[in-house]
Amino acid sequence: MATYTTSAALTQVYRRLRDTADTADQQLLTDTEIGDLIRQATTRYSTDRPCELVADLDGLGTRYLALPAAFEDGFSIIHSIEYPIDSDPPAYLDPRDVDFYRTPAVAGEPPVPAALKLRCAWTLPTGTANLRMVYTGRRTLGATTAETTVLDRDFDALCDLATAACCDAIAQKYARLHEPILGASAMAPRDKADVWASRAKRYEARYRDFMGPPLASAIVNWDSLASWGGRAWLNHPASRR
Repeated sequence: MATYTTSAALTQVYRRLRDTADTADQQLLTDTEIGDLIRQATTRYSTDRPCELVADLDGLGTRYLALPAAFEDGFSIIHSIEYPIDSDPPAYLDPRDVDFYRTPAVAGEPPVPAALKLRCAWTLPTGTANLRMVYTGRRTLGATTAETTVLDRDFDALCDLATAACCDAIAQKYARLHEPILGASAMAPRDKADVWASRAKRYEARYRDFMGPPLASAIVNWDSLASWGGRAWLNHPASRR
């Protein structure tokens, strides 16, 4: 179970910024602004360390399967589809035999919305929870620990990333200030912008150092043959592919 919440992240970011003015008007960023930047940082973190989700799918006697409700188009990636479930040794579908299929919206009463489905190369028998899909999803930093899926070990790194975004936002605020034409203070806003920009880079580097370099590619290893004895899948032999 997770330990941290959005309020804990807000506290940690304030400590890193040293933005401890007594009134909201004196603060460099408002709670709302910092909260938005924490959410943006969580989205970035989700891409770097996505949550691995598992869902059991029902065969409908067709080639098509409904995706889990938590599957996010454009973000989620399928790692494996086990079929049938609980075989020994386990058996997985070949990714070449499964693709995504989009259906258009249909007007009517009630209207049918557009949908994204999985399409298999052959008809799957009707059955309850006879396929098990492992896929990625976003991580969340919730109002309660029960709603949080950010890993405890990554919490400080996530706060560093959120702090980097806050420092950059403060630098942009100072960069937009109108400078006086004359006087010794003419460079003050620019100097402050540079200082906060430097802090943003430092906290970004701390996050990167902890998370490690991004992967150059994602490899999904779905065996092209059934796990038992190297036989072809169901009624879809390799010779017909």
